[in-house]
Amino acid sequence: MYEIINELYLKARSGDRDAKAVLVSKLNPLIKSSIKKYCPIWDYFEDLYQDGVVVVLKCIELHNENKGTYLNFVKNYLRFYYLNTFKYLLKDENGKVPMEDEREELNLLEFLEDDFNMEEHFLNLELSSHLKLALNKLTHRQRQVVVLYYHYNFTHEKIGNILEISKWTVVNTKRRAIEILKEELLCI
Repeated sequence: MYEIINELYLKARSGDRDAKAVLVSKLNPLIKSSIKKYCPIWDYFEDLYQDGVVVVLKCIELHNENKGTYLNFVKNYLRFYYLNTFKYLLKDENGKVPMEDEREELNLLEFLEDDFNMEEHFLNLELSSHLKLALNKLTHRQRQVVVLYYHYNFTHEKIGNILEISKWTVVNTKRRAIEILKEELLCI
């Protein structure tokens, strides 16, 4: 499959229109799975799909062969694009998508410096967003304990003093919070 994609990419890069059409067709499942994974707002599926097709075609021109394979570049670009689109669509208070010229221009090229690891960056962003969603499954007290313990490095005793609960309540609350986080993060 990788060889076919690479061969189509090279032909498309040289201007072969048929190769571009076949390449988009071959990457159709990738576009759909990226929407499902990173921007699951089904009211806009057709628009998101068309945007994905544009991204695939745009990546033909943007890809630098010295920085990895075309397929990895497209995967990362789609992930980045759909994560940003998802954040953008969630921010819109009226539930309407503003016109294209109102959107903030996406400048992915600044992320493509030689020492920048795009895949690691996106994986960290994805993990961070999953962790935030998992933290929302905790009770207020559980979140407090987890943040105080792991972010501020407070001891169980100090957390107990701050929250006016016993040290053992802190231990049990933290243990249950970790169980919930593991369950949520393993479902990813």
